[in-house]
Formats: sequence, C-alpha cells, structure tokens
Amino acid sequence: MTSRVTATLCICALGAAITAGALFRPPTTITAATAGGSGAAATPTTLYGQPAATDDHADHGDGAPAPAAATGTIEISGFAFSAAGPFAPGQVVTVTNVDSAPHTLTSNDGLFDTGNIDPGGSATFTVPSEPGSFAFFCAVHPSMTGTFTVA
Repeated sequence: MTSRVTATLCICALGAAITAGALFRPPTTITAATAGGSGAAATPTTLYGQPAATDDHADHGDGAPAPAAATGTIEISGFAFSAAGPFAPGQVVTVTNVDSAPHTLTSNDGLFDTGNIDPGGSATFTVPSEPGSFAFFCAVHPSMTGTFTVA
C-alpha cells in the first residue's frame, strides 16, 4: 500500500509542477530567414514554428498602447516595380519578387537598399522618416526605376 500512495503522490506532484510551468520553459523565440537572397528579411518565430508574440499593449510611458506597425508592399513583376506609396514616415515596406530574375530595390541617394531578392523571395526596408519623394532603382537591372512619396 505504501508504494501505491507514494506513486500517486509523485504523479500528483509532477502534474502540479507541469501545470505551474516549473518543468517547462516557454517556447524560445528564434529568427528564421525567409526565402530570398542576401537581402532576405528575418522573421521571428517561436521554437514550434508559430509567429512570435508581439507587444501590442506595451505602455510607452504615456499610458497609450504601442502603435501597430504599418506595413506597405511593393511587388516586382515583369521587370517592373508596382505602384508604391504613399507611405507614412518610418513605415516598414515589404518588397516581393515574383519575377524570374533576382532584383533589388535600392535608393538613388543611399537611404535604403533591400539587397538581392531572389525570385519568389521578399525583403523589407524602412522608408525615411522625413516627408518627400524618393527615387529608387534595381541595382541588377538599372533601367528598372520607381519613386514613392512619404507624407
């Protein structure tokens, strides 16, 4: 009878420890590169492949929740850039290459550059924080050009 009681107590203690999280740590956040070339963006994911949690309700000293990150998009197809912008100052833009060749999205004045984006890949960059018009081109195919505005 003693061994049955001891076994039951051990199983109960183990269950309580698991419930309390004493035996397992939360999933570790890792960074996994997305498809694309050297300019590919990194995406945080948990150990189990799920998107990492974001801090949408963080207090930034003013009592207001953190603003949601706005994301714009530009697509490269047929050796041309899709229409771009207008974008908000400091907005993150995802550039997706659905073309058959590698491309870049490179600022004429050196403010941003995605690096090479392989076919099927994507990369991100942050637009300048000051308003204005910004010209860009593909460093692999310089005849590919475009402009976006930050307002």
